[in-house]
Amino acid sequence: MKKIIYSALVLATLSMTSCSDFLDEHTPQATLSDEQVKEANHVDELVTSAYAIFISAEDINSSFSMWNYDVRSDDAYKGGNGTSDGDVFHQLEIEQGVLTTNWNISDMWQRLYNCISRANTAIALLEQVNSTVYPRRDERLAEMKFLRAYGHFLLKRLYKNIPFVVDPNLKSEQYNMLSNREYTNDQGWQVIIDDLMESYNNLPVHQADKGRPTKASAAAFLTKVYMYKAYHQDNENTNEVTSISKDDLLKAVQFSDPSIYAAGGYGLESDFHNNFRPEPQFENGKESLWAMQYSINDGTKNGNLNWSYGLIVPNIPGVTDGGCDFYKPSQTLLMLIVQMLMAIHILVHLTIKTIIKQQIMQTHVYSLPLVFLVYLMNLTLSS
Repeated sequence: MKKIIYSALVLATLSMTSCSDFLDEHTPQATLSDEQVKEANHVDELVTSAYAIFISAEDINSSFSMWNYDVRSDDAYKGGNGTSDGDVFHQLEIEQGVLTTNWNISDMWQRLYNCISRANTAIALLEQVNSTVYPRRDERLAEMKFLRAYGHFLLKRLYKNIPFVVDPNLKSEQYNMLSNREYTNDQGWQVIIDDLMESYNNLPVHQADKGRPTKASAAAFLTKVYMYKAYHQDNENTNEVTSISKDDLLKAVQFSDPSIYAAGGYGLESDFHNNFRPEPQFENGKESLWAMQYSINDGTKNGNLNWSYGLIVPNIPGVTDGGCDFYKPSQTLLMLIVQMLMAIHILVHLTIKTIIKQQIMQTHVYSLPLVFLVYLMNLTLSS
């Protein structure tokens, strides 16, 4: 990497002659040498760029939340204005006519590998920087490994067999040589885990900037990946679960230890609704372990807003104006919720009966739980 080139745009109203003179008399200002780019401020610019692409590369039709692809399951319908509205997602829903050349398949692939490329560019530079010159070197490396793991995770969850770009110094022509079968399914999850373990071991417990991952962020991510890895789906004809790894499940338990999250100040909201409220004071709440940061009233015309949910329900006037009625909850999902509420009601009812029997002998001991359980039973019934 002889030079890192930053984008620059020169707007000129000069004549052709004066423009020629300008170019003759001035050296280009849009390049930095290897030594210059290793300066702390330029390192931070590359790190920021790796974060920024997860915002700028996302699109209203290609959301990194992957809501568009949930139509493959039985908990959501595509919605919209008929089958021709978002027809490529209708094809996913009915599992017919799905092609790798469909824009929704190829587009997400390209966007996420662009994100990984940005993280790798920063990693390649950070690995050359001396920590005495840049004291945050190891911490920033951990952040970039976290982002690379995130990109690979989204890709693997969607496509299963993917090329893993773990060499940050790959040349352009080498990318085409990568195979999506270099790793088995189990090994692929392990590649992601290896990046996350480096993150976990080097990230701080607290971050001043909310958009940067913490040790608890990495722990939660490790828990999630180990849960995916534990359930082996090695039958390529059916993709059914063929075995379950006890060791991986124990790892998931290890990284879900509540003490890890308490140390970082994370916990449960007093009101679950706070996690979804649009008001600024509820951003980055106690339950938010890591989130991409958007902006509003930042001096730009529209702000750097999150448009990824602009097509889906619900449409809240003044908050989520727009929407095209996509991503509708399915009847199956609604029935599951009803069954869960009924199960809770039965459990509470049986518990109350048990407590009432016990109260015959010790009335004063269970008075408060009884009041609470009666309230909970009424709540489930009203729901």
